[in-house]
Amino acid sequence: MKKIIVIFFCLISTNCFCQTLGDLNKLDSNAQQCADTTTNFVACENLHYAQMDSILNATYRKLKIKRSAKEFEKIKESQIKWLTIRNKQFKEIENSNDCNTDPDICKALLISKKTWVVRKRLEYLISLLK
Repeated sequence: MKKIIVIFFCLISTNCFCQTLGDLNKLDSNAQQCADTTTNFVACENLHYAQMDSILNATYRKLKIKRSAKEFEKIKESQIKWLTIRNKQFKEIENSNDCNTDPDICKALLISKKTWVVRKRLEYLISLLK
């Protein structure tokens, strides 16, 4: 448990500085390292998802500041559409029963798939910061 808490604070501290795909790759690597050093895969995946979601929200807020009102309105409309798509994708992920192994591993895999959905959107939003 101590390892997870330490890793949590180390990873959270990097959230503020994620502005590139390389930074996201580092978070992915840290999540994998977490999973490799503990048996609590679910906690590692939950943390990874929370980080990606937090960075997505921060990036969205940063776009609101950096873009004109007209430009941001298009981004906002796009984000609302994406949220609908994301919710559908999450339901599909949750309803898929393609895991025939340990329940914790299955849960971690489901969270990982959701993280990937968020990460893909985050990559797009980061590209708009440039």
